[in-house]
Amino acid sequence: MNFDPQKFFTSLMDFFSILLPGALLTYLLIGEVGSVVQADRYDKLLGSQAWGAFLLASYLLSHLVLLLGS
Repeated sequence: MNFDPQKFFTSLMDFFSILLPGALLTYLLIGEVGSVVQADRYDKLLGSQAWGAFLLASYLLSHLVLLLGS
């Protein structure tokens, strides 16, 4: 398996331009929006379930931010 610097650069650019803004927006909105979207199940999220919900929400919001930005 060969290491290709071009693919690594693309992955790094994807992370900083797409996923990082979505994660920041998710972090800022999780308190207000999380309880509305998931109702009473929001308080029961612990450990890996909470991280999974955070990552999914940040992925979805990142694409929304990218769409609005372009």
